[in-house]
Amino acid sequence: MKNLKKGLLFSSLFTLAFSLNVTALTGYGFSVGTNYGDSSKSKGSGSSVEEATAVRDYLNAMGYSTTLVTVPTMAELTFNSNAGRPRLESDVLYFSGHADPVTIQWNYLKKGGSYAVGIESRNQNATWGGYSFVGLGQYKLSNIKLAVFMGCNTAAVPENMGNRTNITVYTKSLGARTTIGWDKEIAQLDSLKWTRRFFSALQAGFNVQDAANFANNDLYSNSNIKSNYVMGVGTATLNSSATVMRKISNSYSAKFDVTSDSVKDNIAKYIVDNINFTFNEDDFLIETVKNSNGIVYDYYFSPCGIKTILGYTVVIDNNSNISVVDNTAGMNLEEIRDIINKKLLTSVKYSRLNNDSAVDLNLFLNDVNEGYRRNITDKELVYDVLDDKLYMRYLVEEADIISNARMIIEKRIEM
Repeated sequence: MKNLKKGLLFSSLFTLAFSLNVTALTGYGFSVGTNYGDSSKSKGSGSSVEEATAVRDYLNAMGYSTTLVTVPTMAELTFNSNAGRPRLESDVLYFSGHADPVTIQWNYLKKGGSYAVGIESRNQNATWGGYSFVGLGQYKLSNIKLAVFMGCNTAAVPENMGNRTNITVYTKSLGARTTIGWDKEIAQLDSLKWTRRFFSALQAGFNVQDAANFANNDLYSNSNIKSNYVMGVGTATLNSSATVMRKISNSYSAKFDVTSDSVKDNIAKYIVDNINFTFNEDDFLIETVKNSNGIVYDYYFSPCGIKTILGYTVVIDNNSNISVVDNTAGMNLEEIRDIINKKLLTSVKYSRLNNDSAVDLNLFLNDVNEGYRRNITDKELVYDVLDDKLYMRYLVEEADIISNARMIIEKRIEM
C-alpha cells in the first residue's frame, strides 16, 4: 500500500512543470478568510483561513504585496493600506467564506457583532440579517486585475432579488478586468485544493482561464468545485516572468464525435483504445458539470459502489476540443478493487454503520451556534487511498438562518 500512496502523491505534485524568473512586480493583493469556530474538527470544517493564507503566499511569491485578513471586520475590509489605496481596490482580490449570489460573509468564531461582516454587490454599505456589509460598488473596481469569489453560488443567478446580478458579474461590470465565481454549492475542503492548483498555475505563468482549467483537471470530493465561471479577460496573466512548459504528462488530446447522444460511449471507447484497455464504465460514478470553459465529465472509480478519487476527467470545451486526463495516479485499479472488497468483507462495523454512527452524526449536526443550521445534502461510501480507510462521507450544508449564506463542510465516519 505504501507504493500506492507514493504514486498518488507523485501524480498530485508533479503534473505541472515550469521555470520561474523571479522579478519584482508592482502590485497589491488582498486575501480574506476566517475560522467560523466549528468545534467538530471534521475535514473541511468551516474554516477558510488555510486557503486565504495560501493565496497570500502565492501572490507574495509573484511580487504582489499582499495583505492577509483572517479576522475580518468593517475596519479591516475598508482600510487604506496600499499607499493610500483601499484594500478593496487591490490588483488581486481573493475572498473565501459563506456565500450566496450577492454576498460573501465572515463571522469569526461565530462571535457576531463586529465580526459578522461581508462584501455585497451594491453601491453603498448596508446592515441586514445581523451583518454589516461593504458595498463594492463604491470602490474603483477598474484597479482590479483579478477577483476570486470562492463561495457557494457566487456566480449563480440571484433568486427573488429583483434585477440584481451576482457578485462575480457585478464586480466585472464595474471595471474589474477578470472575475471568477461558482454557480453551485462547493465543499470547503475542495476549495482549498482547487485554490492551490489555480494559484500554482498562475504563478507558473498560465492565464486565468488556463489556470482554472488546470485546477479543474483534477478529481475532488465531487464535481461542483468545477462549476466556476471566468468573467472578463480570461487570457489575463498575473506573472509574466514565468516561462510555462505546457506539457502535462497525464493529459491526452482526443478526437471523437461530441454532437450525438453517444458522447459517453465515445469517451469509454477512447479510454479503452488509448489509456486503459480494461476500462468498464459500469465501475465508475460519472458526474457532469458545466463551466465557462465547456462541460466536464468526471469518472470516479467506484467498485462495489464505493467512491474513490481515482479515475478520469474529460473536458469538452466550447470549441469542441477534447482533453482526457488520467487521474488514476498510475495505480492498478484492480488492486484497489481487491483492497476495497477485503475491507468490506472484514469490516464488522459495515453491517452496523447506521446504528453506530447515528449518535456521532446527530451531535455534529446539532453542534452549531445559534443562528445557523446544518442539513445533510449528500452522503456516499468512500475509500480514501491515502488513509487506506473506508468512510461514510456526509456533505453538510451550514447556513446562516437569516441571510441564508452557506458553506458545504464534510463529515466522515470511519467504517
